[in-house]
Parts: sequence; C-alpha cells; structure tokens
Amino acid sequence: MKTFFLFVALLFLTQKTSAQYSPYQRVDSLIGTYTQKVKNRDDLRKLWYFIYQNIYTDSLRLRAAVVWIANNIAYDVKSWQNENVEAGQLEYVLRHKKAVCGGYASLLKELCDMFKIECEVVVGRARAFERDVYLQQSKLSDNHAWNMVKINDQWRLIDPTWVSGSVSGDADDPKARFIQDFNETYYFTPPEKFILNHFPRQSRHQLLSPAINEKIFRTSPLYLESFLQTHVAVVAPVEALIKAAVGDTIVFQFKTSNLSLEMMAWSPTQKKAEYKGESVVRIDTVEFSYPVTATGFYNLFVGQVKGMRGEALLAYKLQIEPRRSAQ
Repeated sequence: MKTFFLFVALLFLTQKTSAQYSPYQRVDSLIGTYTQKVKNRDDLRKLWYFIYQNIYTDSLRLRAAVVWIANNIAYDVKSWQNENVEAGQLEYVLRHKKAVCGGYASLLKELCDMFKIECEVVVGRARAFERDVYLQQSKLSDNHAWNMVKINDQWRLIDPTWVSGSVSGDADDPKARFIQDFNETYYFTPPEKFILNHFPRQSRHQLLSPAINEKIFRTSPLYLESFLQTHVAVVAPVEALIKAAVGDTIVFQFKTSNLSLEMMAWSPTQKKAEYKGESVVRIDTVEFSYPVTATGFYNLFVGQVKGMRGEALLAYKLQIEPRRSAQ
C-alpha cells in the first residue's frame, strides 16, 4: 500500500489577554455611537472629524475607520456576480452603502488620506472558494483588492472586505448572500499568513523577503481562515494536487509537542470520502492517516473535529484511480 506524507506544522499561540484588546474595545464602542448618515464626501469628512477629535493615535484612528466601514458597508453580491465596476468606486459606495472589494479598499484609503496615514490599494489574486483549491492557469488574473497601511513606521496588511464579513456561495450561486460579521483574522494579518490566500500583483506588497513566486501560490493547497487563526504552517509538500488510488493511505503529519487531535477529512461531492480518525502521537508529532476510498477528481477538506463536525483547515484536490491490481 502506497503512503503519501504531507508534513504540516501546527504552531499554536497563547491567547491574548483582554487587556491587549481594551484599546480596540473602546474604539469599537465609540465608533458605534456615530449615527449620522454618510452619503457623500462631505459627510465622510464629518465622520473623519468625529474620529479625529475623539481618538488621538494613528493606529486607533485607523481601527475606527475600519470598524465604521465594516459596520456600515455591505458587500454587493449582485454587483460582484454581474461584474459591475461601479461598485468599486467611492461615490457608489457612499451613496448605496454597498461595495465590492475595490470599493472597500478605496474607502479605507480615502479615510487614511484624511488622517495623513500612508495607505495603498493593493490589487491581486485571492483564493477563498472551492474553485480555488487547484488553480491550473499558467498565469493568474487579478480578482481582489485590499490595503497596505503604514502605522508606527511599519507597513501592515488589512483586507477590509474580508474583515467586514463573508459571502455564502460563490459567483455562480444565485442564492449567495453577504454575512456581515467583523473578522479580526484579516486585520494586521502577518505577511507570512496573508500570502497564503492573497497574492498581490506587485511583489513588494507581500512584505516578505524573499517574495513568494506565483507558481508556489497557484499550486499550494487552499488555506482557509481557520488555518490562519490556529497558526498552522505547511512544511512539505505544499502542492494541492494529490494523485493516488483507492486503497492508498494519505498521512497528514502535524508537528506539536503536547497536542493530540481528533482529525477529519471529507469531500463536498463524495460522501464516501468522509473519514474521522484518532491521531497517533509520535514524540513531537501527531499523525492522521486518511484511507482513500472514493475514486474521481474531487476536493478534500482536512481539519479538526469540533463537536460532531469538522473545522476545515485546508483543502486539496485528489485525483483518485480505482484500486490497483495486485502485482
């Protein structure tokens, strides 16, 4: 029986204390008290002045701007699906309180410019949906926009669209809708995490040295939000496509000194592919063996068991042949 080893390191950080969050909590509460309508640039300047008069540091003013955007601007699913470029323009966003990613990024830059905070709109490729698990294009096209801001002489990364919430369904789903839910994961995301699902057109926007090349980004597994939250880092191999046959075993190996996980793997299209199993602890590693049972070309999600369900960390594309005949 052939075995494939996918080496994954789990790096868990200690929880932040509530004291660390207290400045943000005060800002978040304050911005919630601003109820004046913002329909144009003049109204936006009134919002700027409110923040400027009540908050005294650039980092917290930036936080207030992002929170206001997340609380007041909804993702324009229909414009995204219909490729309506207007939804990326500042005037449209202020008038309709809706935006696609370019609109979110432009609005944040406008507020940063008012505060004299250095900010750039970054354009590139994001991976977020099932169709992004295995990218076969030789050259990636741009499909997303976000921001790079300079705070305390350090450039930081923010995706104001993904901070604001998520979309249930993709561009082909007529029932797709925006779910508004403030998401800290994409606020000041470490560059080594941000690059896992955001690839900027200009390499300097990665904030990494050396920069990751497009091929690595394109051929990597799909890293999900929970992956970034738990600080999981794939060691090797990093390619999304796994070729195997029924009867083979894929072994996922997680590096950790004191954590034993119950793991789960499943496919949205292949019910027979679902498997839940106990991990095996080997000194400083935890191994999860996945028996291949379903043929076909399908996505496989791998994650931790939370209650009766799995929390997906990442996804691969499996190309599975029928059982090999005995030699």
